[in-house]
Amino acid sequence: MKKILILSLLMCATTFSQKFPRKPITGNNILQRVQKRYSGTKDFKANFKQIIYYSGLKREGVSSGSITFKKPNKVKWQQDEPEKSSYISNGKTMWLYMPEDEQVFINKNLKEVVDKIGLLFLSEESEIHKKYTISMVKAQDALASETDKKAKSDKKKYTTQALDAEVTDLSVFFEFLPKNKDTFLKAIFKIDTNKFLISRVILYDLARNRTVINLEDIKFNVGTEDSFFEFTPPKNTEIYTSDSYK
Repeated sequence: MKKILILSLLMCATTFSQKFPRKPITGNNILQRVQKRYSGTKDFKANFKQIIYYSGLKREGVSSGSITFKKPNKVKWQQDEPEKSSYISNGKTMWLYMPEDEQVFINKNLKEVVDKIGLLFLSEESEIHKKYTISMVKAQDALASETDKKAKSDKKKYTTQALDAEVTDLSVFFEFLPKNKDTFLKAIFKIDTNKFLISRVILYDLARNRTVINLEDIKFNVGTEDSFFEFTPPKNTEIYTSDSYK
């Protein structure tokens, strides 16, 4: 009897999915849904795993930790492995704290930082299209760029699709080319088309280093206090300002 019931349920589920197929969705639809989700969010946090491929060097930098955003322009990037460090910004000042070295670097010019991390997290939709040329990239190209040991693969011309093209995959990759290339060369975002979440970022900086960031365990509106984004250097910490290390 149980086998018959289970078989009947499976047949009903299959019939239901056939009668109600997923509605067609385009790249523009996906971007709008993602933007709506993040712009309507007060804060969010995620765990990250990061790999940096250094241009011209046969080595990689691997790290992991957590990242927390809160509007407007507050961010805390906590690296746990391989050694502890923190990037903390309250929207006006950014601190880079390295506890093992007992050093903190303070930067009050956040334009570059906000431009890098604020692509979809902090910018309004109209601002995104003003700042970036956006297109969809075929998955095989995006994944190849992630695993390619040659960090200069930012020069490759990918097979792109217009944003009004229909999407059928469960995930899609978007290429962001900044119109003003004074902060980074390009970024590629992997977006889940079911939950409209950004799960991976591939960033090419001005030195042609490539950073791959995978985001996991993403949580929205966790109620992070503003004090979480403040920092007071511990006693005996060496302090360097942006003027002192130019």
